[in-house]
Amino acid sequence: MLNFKMTVRAVFSCLALLLLLSNGRAAAGQPYNKSTFGVYYLHNTNRSLYHRYWDPAHGFEISFITDFYFGKLNAGVSRLSHHSRDNMLAEFDSYFPYVGWQYALKVENRAELYCGPRIGSFMMYFDDDEVSVGTRSELELGIEIAGGTRFFVSNNFGIDLAARHRVLFTREKVRLTFLSAGLCWRFGTPKWLKAVLK
Repeated sequence: MLNFKMTVRAVFSCLALLLLLSNGRAAAGQPYNKSTFGVYYLHNTNRSLYHRYWDPAHGFEISFITDFYFGKLNAGVSRLSHHSRDNMLAEFDSYFPYVGWQYALKVENRAELYCGPRIGSFMMYFDDDEVSVGTRSELELGIEIAGGTRFFVSNNFGIDLAARHRVLFTREKVRLTFLSAGLCWRFGTPKWLKAVLK
């Protein structure tokens, strides 16, 4: 429970810092006016009891971000392969589809800092014939705080560098910290997509 409170505190601390740095310049945006699509490489950096049994070292993520009335809405999915460190344990692949919100602070013409919370479902698929069919998949709640910087090298294409901390509410909570690097593409949201989002 203490770690859950610390994670929530970290989310609000990050948001408060960005609001402070914005010096009151935050204003209502044009909802759904601009959108960003990104593809990222994830690298797990922390070590915990969980890591004695599985190694979720590398993964990837795709995300979609769009302007909202205040801040930005985002949704995406990440995938990780969890390799067993013990031959007695089944290896598995995981997917983490999520929705979230982020506050972005423009620091200069082509760069912005962002931070925000996410919530999603941690979906596990075990790859072992010895695991009974009914237990080859599991679904758990997860929350995440993500923050980083996007730097656009042109009007449309950019580089995204970030860190994120994920808490999974399994029987014994799992905490995963990642560094990520990716490419993003910013575009004017087409009318048909605006209609879907609304």
